[in-house]
Amino acid sequence: MRAAPLVKCCGFKDAEGLSQLNALGVDFVGFILAPSKRNVNPADLPGLFQAVPAGMKKVGVFVNPSLSELADVMKIAAFDLIQLHGQESPDFCRQLKQEFSVDIIKAVHIGDGQGQVPPDEYGKWIDYLLLDTLDPQAAGGTGKTFRWDVIPMFEQWCKVHGVKLLVAGGITPENALQLISEWPLAGIDVASGIETDGRKDRLKIEKLVERVKGNGRST
Repeated sequence: MRAAPLVKCCGFKDAEGLSQLNALGVDFVGFILAPSKRNVNPADLPGLFQAVPAGMKKVGVFVNPSLSELADVMKIAAFDLIQLHGQESPDFCRQLKQEFSVDIIKAVHIGDGQGQVPPDEYGKWIDYLLLDTLDPQAAGGTGKTFRWDVIPMFEQWCKVHGVKLLVAGGITPENALQLISEWPLAGIDVASGIETDGRKDRLKIEKLVERVKGNGRST
């Protein structure tokens, strides 16, 4: 029997939005440090971190960062996990893990129902594989789903390498239960699906968590 899936809520920009997470059961909270309508200035991170409810792990989302860029950010605010949304190599993941001792989420983008599992070398260095919808104009946060029937081949890759599987891309309180019921995911990653008019919506977050965690089965 598997544990209840993890819920990562991403794209927070202000303390008000973060305060809505209190007592909702969210596991990870994500901050985007890459070109995006949801990106944050690294200088604002210490204040934002203070607003994160106790017990939630903080995730920094980057696209093709350099190690020096990551080092500068980690000096300001030490993330628990680093999420990579670009073309970062297995060797870069190795350096990142050895330098900062953080868990790594590596994104793979799925386009037109097609996807390709990562080279085996990634399996040594990443902790989570994240499937997200391919969009030429954005690295994530598109609000669009991909064809979930490609999930099993990534699930198999994760089993072989001991990596946990996450899914993003157009997940909402309305479709999350179907997703986690059909596939044994470690968790989901949501940004636009918990927003109303571009702002985080507590009621949507609450509904999402209730449906995802309610479907989980304790180990």
